[in-house]
Amino acid sequence: MEVEPDIYWLYMFQLGSYTHFLFTTIFINAKRKDFKVLLLHHILTIALIGWSYTVRFYYIGVMVLFLHDISDVILEGAKTITYFRVMDGKKHKMIKNAGDVGFATFVISWFLFRLYWFPTKVVYSTCVASLHFCRDGAFYLPFNTMLFLLYCLQIYWTIFIIKLLIKVGVILLWQLD
Repeated sequence: MEVEPDIYWLYMFQLGSYTHFLFTTIFINAKRKDFKVLLLHHILTIALIGWSYTVRFYYIGVMVLFLHDISDVILEGAKTITYFRVMDGKKHKMIKNAGDVGFATFVISWFLFRLYWFPTKVVYSTCVASLHFCRDGAFYLPFNTMLFLLYCLQIYWTIFIIKLLIKVGVILLWQLD
């Protein structure tokens, strides 16, 4: 089975992007408290992209990329808007509100795409449904292990998101008093 050109270029773009993210995480970005987890995420993602391409799990790989890129794009957009809430020394309430809407959209997309659709569609199909179609699961074991590890990382970051939501909620309640 020959890979379609659009899938090939999507894979190459994503592989290049995550290689770049890995490099910047190690050598350029400030070290955050989730540095090691982020490093593992980038290495795991590069391995998943490489493995799914090598063993021709193209459509599963594209689905994984799609489900993860949606919330990434929304998060980066919300962060960019938030950076502009103070311009020329003035706070802009409309930009702050747009950033808040962007963050809320990110949280919804995170829970929907990464914590619901990813395990119910991708992980389920590769762990359970694939057994009905492919009895020789030699290629699925490493792939499913990497998918499961990726899901564990998402649960780890979900805890941070929930803590942030609680913190924001407490601040909002405190401001109401």
